[in-house]
Amino acid sequence: MTLTQATEWGTVYGLEEIAAISAAARQHGLPVHMDGARFANAMAHLGCTPAQATWKCGVDVLSLGATKNGALAADAVVFFDPAIARDFERRRKRAGHLMAKLRFVSAQLIAYLKDDLWLKNARHANAMAMRMAEGLKAVAGAKLVHPVQANELFVVLPEDSARSLEMQGFDFYRWPLHKPESGVTIRLVTCYATASAMSMNFWRRPLWASFKNRVSRLLSMLSICRLQRYYGGIRSFWRFGRGAIDRA
Repeated sequence: MTLTQATEWGTVYGLEEIAAISAAARQHGLPVHMDGARFANAMAHLGCTPAQATWKCGVDVLSLGATKNGALAADAVVFFDPAIARDFERRRKRAGHLMAKLRFVSAQLIAYLKDDLWLKNARHANAMAMRMAEGLKAVAGAKLVHPVQANELFVVLPEDSARSLEMQGFDFYRWPLHKPESGVTIRLVTCYATASAMSMNFWRRPLWASFKNRVSRLLSMLSICRLQRYYGGIRSFWRFGRGAIDRA
């Protein structure tokens, strides 16, 4: 049985939830594998130790991802039961995952784990996601699909706002939903390299676009009012002129 931590929706399983899932798997004789592509982001959110979130909750195998948190194609598989790992090397080779000089790629993990760099990177990515989520609250019509607990955001934006961002050069996925909501759902992901100014610049653009649209509508309304007053004045003058002619 495999669970993804953090999930594809950017949410995080709590320790009690992991333990409950593991217990259910045990009842059916299934080992438990944790897909930890964003494991660091989950740890940064939970604030616990890796042991508390894995083998102490019944997880047998962890795919420890580093690629999405600063490494270059470097990940690790951690077996908490050595008996399960006996045949893994052969399976890895048969599947074509044994690269030449793989030790040079794996060396990144030494720096990745040293001085908790992996957690520092993840905390920064999570913080940028939270900052972006807070900023998007000010955008008219914006709505978060799920709580932001890691470094992914799923946001419903008005179509005009999404199109305006795309026209300004922002690139993001338009995410299909089983129950479409008003507007368009987009997926945003922050990382260890996301600068604070970048996240602020993103959510300020829809605000500016919304402001320009409102100003344009206001100017259009003012123009219509002016035209109405102008033509109203002409009609009044015409009526007055016709009345004066008739009296003459």
